[in-house]
Amino acid sequence: MTPRPALVAAALLGLVVALLGLAPPWEAFGLAALLAASMALMHRAIGLLDLRHITFPAFWYLTYLAAVVVPGLVVAADRDHPNEPTFLFAMLSVLVTAPAGMLLANAAARFARAETGAFFARALPATAPGLHYRVVFWSAIGGTLLMVGQYLREVPSIPLFYLIRHPGSLAEVTLLREESFKLLESRFLYFYEVLRKVGFPVLVAVSLGQYLQTRAREWWRAFLFVSVLGIFFASLSVAKAPVALIALIGCFTWYLHRGGRLSVRAVVLGALLVLCFPLAVLLALSTRAEVTVWTLLVAIMRRLFVLPAEILYSYFEIFPARLDFLHGRTIGRVAWLLGEPSFSLSSYAYQYIFPGGIDSGSAPAAFIGYFYSDFGLAGVVLGGLLTGVIIQSVHIYLVRRPKTVLSLASYAFMYWAFWQANLAALPQTLLSGGCFFVLGGMVLFEAAERFLDRAVRTVPAAGVRAGGR
Repeated sequence: MTPRPALVAAALLGLVVALLGLAPPWEAFGLAALLAASMALMHRAIGLLDLRHITFPAFWYLTYLAAVVVPGLVVAADRDHPNEPTFLFAMLSVLVTAPAGMLLANAAARFARAETGAFFARALPATAPGLHYRVVFWSAIGGTLLMVGQYLREVPSIPLFYLIRHPGSLAEVTLLREESFKLLESRFLYFYEVLRKVGFPVLVAVSLGQYLQTRAREWWRAFLFVSVLGIFFASLSVAKAPVALIALIGCFTWYLHRGGRLSVRAVVLGALLVLCFPLAVLLALSTRAEVTVWTLLVAIMRRLFVLPAEILYSYFEIFPARLDFLHGRTIGRVAWLLGEPSFSLSSYAYQYIFPGGIDSGSAPAAFIGYFYSDFGLAGVVLGGLLTGVIIQSVHIYLVRRPKTVLSLASYAFMYWAFWQANLAALPQTLLSGGCFFVLGGMVLFEAAERFLDRAVRTVPAAGVRAGGR
């Protein structure tokens, strides 16, 4: 049975669509019915409407509605292209296929929705982390220090320092930013990207989680050290997302340690914390006196919740009118297996949307844009189903693990990891986006701690036997 809040939300959206003239009344009614059914499926799969326990699958779904579906309807109403019905079908089909995929994952794992509530309510272990835990943690910090030092050796010019000396130099800083990462000739470039978007956010989450759990000064100092180091490294290229991401994962970590309890004040303070660095960079780059914090906030919101739908629509303009379907060539490994050259779709789309733009520009779309570009509507339907299965499977895996600071930090990162699916291809979300890195890093961290525990227990025993002889 459809929960009443789902019916209310769906009816309101249908009414807004009809009043704004985005669709005829009968189409708006159909959209409302589709949304009600979708929300009912999501609530059955993951408890979408339980606002006390907002899981990362539910968060992904809400961001998909806010950043793809709603602005996508506006974009489709404003533009006129023969492939528009295909765009609408693909975009709206995810509202059914992704929840269906989550229900399939639940059935395969025999997962009950009550397990999610138990996960949020379950207390963390009261014991403080031992010596070997701290050794592994600080060894990881040592590795990040080496990578930061190597990056400083390799980067020809640091955009942040240039911006501080030359505020308002938009063109120069833009070129320096490209040269400091995308165009940097380094064999470690991929690791630098993963470090600033995955490594530091997770280490900040772990240290913050340990402090919230133990209230020990040691972990407070560790949190401050990792935060300062991570923000320093992430800010060097003046890219806005990496610094905001550190703050965002910290906020999700705090939310999970509170068992899912939120207040309006906490939401406002968290949003300000996430937005402060992007706003500071935009203000420093601005050369016009009429630019205010409010206009910059509007620009940021447009980047997050309007531009993804506009870019996605462009992918449906490109295929198949300008390019034939790529049959997997957007995925590097698939292209390699097929013996075909990979195709940089985001770069092609950028030049299509912004003719004459910088050569290194890219315009990645939501995951369904890549599934469509590779395999057409069949790829969209199967891709939506697969996405739902993967998101829910990761949720089930983390919820069923013993609840520790490390697993909670991993869960906090997944809010962002799968939000990226609305901004990039699914393989990128899973790999360089951090999902598999975080899961694998968690397993390696725990394995290293267990190895040290066993090694210390074994060495004294061997010494005793040697002395006995």
